[in-house]
Amino acid sequence: MQLAPEQHIGVRGDIEIKVLDGETRQVLRQIDVRNLIVTNGLLVIGNLLKGYVNPADVPQLTWLFVADGTTPPTPGDTNLASPNTVQCPLVTTVDVVGSKLTVACAAQLETTQGNGLTISEAGLFVESPSLASSGMIARQVFTGIAKTSAIALQLTWRITFTA
Repeated sequence: MQLAPEQHIGVRGDIEIKVLDGETRQVLRQIDVRNLIVTNGLLVIGNLLKGYVNPADVPQLTWLFVADGTTPPTPGDTNLASPNTVQCPLVTTVDVVGSKLTVACAAQLETTQGNGLTISEAGLFVESPSLASSGMIARQVFTGIAKTSAIALQLTWRITFTA
């Protein structure tokens, strides 16, 4: 992807949440929300664009946390609003089509996790906050999902860069 001098790189985040039947894995409900890339996320992206000599300094998108917070996200957020969190490991893929690059981070909240919470917020985190003050990249709140052992959640966070 090569930019002309007058072009800019756009960054957009979206989260897709599928509520699955715990036994059949049939989709019962789907929530799609555009999310906020927080200031720290922009700092991490900017630092990556500067380039690093030591690959160990590059943070990896590693965790998605869900919780029961309802406070709307703000650019300065560094953590989820609620301390009642469930940590989900990520599987990350990268797809490039034309002048659009999409990083997709997928996580599962199984039938044994988060039961009793009304899941209403999610945050995307890097493994190491060494590039800025926090490891949070993005955060969003959404209509609450009463989590029980009868359902699982499939969460896919997409960060798309366009030229």
